[in-house]
Amino acid sequence: MMSELSNQRIISLVPSITELLYDLGLGNQVVGITKFCVHPQEWFRSKTRIGGTKQINIETIKSMHPTLVIASKEENIKEQVEQLADLLAGCQCCTRPPFDRRQGGGQGSTPHQLRERESQRLYPCTAATGLR
Repeated sequence: MMSELSNQRIISLVPSITELLYDLGLGNQVVGITKFCVHPQEWFRSKTRIGGTKQINIETIKSMHPTLVIASKEENIKEQVEQLADLLAGCQCCTRPPFDRRQGGGQGSTPHQLRERESQRLYPCTAATGLR
């Protein structure tokens, strides 16, 4: 899977996913983050910010020619992600379903365990169908 990601141009619209991408060592592939993606600090200082989670700059994202945009049903606006999916031919939009607190998290979970559960909740969609 990591070799498949080596040619990706990833934009993360979700702060927790941005941290996961960092932990996975995808610094060269992640080209854009939101203004709320403050961790890791080195990415906050160096990566292009594409707006906030609720007000993304679609033109900035389009100009970056991403191959993968990662969004969240909880944090991003459905219509904006759908617009991105329509505008970015050949770009895959990925969303994750809302966090289910019954799956764990919170007390007694290490950051690694939380990120592992987070990564398992991602699912791919084309044309943002996961948001409908």
